[in-house]
Amino acid sequence: MAKAPPKSKLGTEVSAKGKTAMTVAKNEPMPHMPEKFSVGNILLWGKLVKMWSTGKAYDEVPVMPQPRSLAELKRQMDKVELEYKMPEHITGLVVVNYTREALVLRVPEKSLVEDAEKFLKDKRSDYPELEIYKLFEQYEDPATGKIKKEHKLDFHAARLGDYTLAHCG
Repeated sequence: MAKAPPKSKLGTEVSAKGKTAMTVAKNEPMPHMPEKFSVGNILLWGKLVKMWSTGKAYDEVPVMPQPRSLAELKRQMDKVELEYKMPEHITGLVVVNYTREALVLRVPEKSLVEDAEKFLKDKRSDYPELEIYKLFEQYEDPATGKIKKEHKLDFHAARLGDYTLAHCG
């Protein structure tokens, strides 16, 4: 009598075509996206970004200098009552001012990309829903699929905020 092969810790899912779709270790903790800096109001964050760029006040955001330290960034966010989450691993601040003539390539650290890929490959994970998509749905004209005229500047601020906030991996 032949011995049965040892039981694997892996659970394999087979697609309808008989191909292996994914292998997940049983009881393996779900991978997680790397913790990122986030804000509670993407529109308010976008107005901060516009203010740092233009030097003009935007509604509840007064004119302030561009932050040159993490402490100064936190003070300015606190001043406009912007809720935020700052992970402990973030210990510095880099402010990049660029012109239309310069292409700025923001290349993420290798581990950010690999951690995100591991998370997204796990069938139990969902792609994180970004606040900017919710705002687009709120500002969209269903008849045209475009941003309503009265919301264009707010959406522009939110989009600038989203781009600046993105720490993609």
